Amino acid sequence: MYVTCYVHGTKVPRAAANSHHVTPQAAGGTHGETVWVCASCHTVLHRISEQMVQGKTGVANDIANQYAPTPAMRRRLMRLVDSSATSMQAVNEGEIPGRDEVIIQVALPAEVAKRFKLMVGDIRISGRKIGVSRFLRLLIEQKLREKHLL
Repeated sequence: MYVTCYVHGTKVPRAAANSHHVTPQAAGGTHGETVWVCASCHTVLHRISEQMVQGKTGVANDIANQYAPTPAMRRRLMRLVDSSATSMQAVNEGEIPGRDEVIIQVALPAEVAKRFKLMVGDIRISGRKIGVSRFLRLLIEQKLREKHLL
């Protein structure tokens, strides 16, 4: 059986292809739109995504331009890269839980939430701002360690 690679538009054996979630699984894409990509495209799109998350957009663009020679191929490739990189970044920043994590929501008065975001916006780890979710996660983990519960 053959499938069509979303990026190249060519037929490849299904055994040599991956079903790729357009909205990554980490961002809730378990039942969303999937596309077939050949193993090579799948590897490259994740490599480019990693480069984007690391802030190496020049390297990412160079890889995309070399790998996908036509504008149409680059558009299709970068559509998948953008959603993958966005999801990877959100997971790294604690905005989206990993597979073994649970989301906990907290309701705050609007004024408190606004001030809290301003306070957290000034906090940096390794020179990078952290989001509210990441800050709360670090704070909870610190308190649990202090009580020897983690």
